[in-house]
Amino acid sequence: MSEPHQQLAQKVVRSFKASLSEEALAGISEAQFEDLAIMIQEAVAEALGDAAELVSAVVRQLREECARLKPDMEM
Repeated sequence: MSEPHQQLAQKVVRSFKASLSEEALAGISEAQFEDLAIMIQEAVAEALGDAAELVSAVVRQLREECARLKPDMEM
C-alpha cells in the first residue's frame, strides 16, 4: 500500500481514537486499531481501483468516438 494511503488510514484511526471515551479506548487493543487501519487502506485501494476502471471506460469510449468521427472529418 502506498505511503499516502497509510498516512490517510492512520489519520482516520487517530481521529476515531480521539472520538472515543476512555472507557471505550480501554476496550480496544492497539492490534485492533492496526486492523482498522488495514481495513481503511484496503477500502481506499478498492475505491481507487473502481475509479480507475471508470476512467478507463470513459477513455475507451472517447477513443471509440474519436475513431468513429475521424473518417467524417477527413472529407
